[in-house]
Amino acid sequence: MGKAIVRVGYTDYVMDVKDAVAVGEMFAKAEKYEHKYHTGNQTTSHHVFDNTDQELRTVRLISDDFYRMAKLAGRPTAP
Repeated sequence: MGKAIVRVGYTDYVMDVKDAVAVGEMFAKAEKYEHKYHTGNQTTSHHVFDNTDQELRTVRLISDDFYRMAKLAGRPTAP
């Protein structure tokens, strides 16, 4: 089974391609949320609006060989 790297925020997750596609489909259907702080009057506002992005930039396919090599390397050690 092929693997994919899915980025959510600043974290990358590895999963089966079919699961990555499902995640992508969920994000494509999701609405966006933004919280804004207005410095002039020191207030905040909350906004929910349609997701109009034309592409999902968070999925990268990886080969089985690359996956196995990275899996063998395990958790990185501190420098």
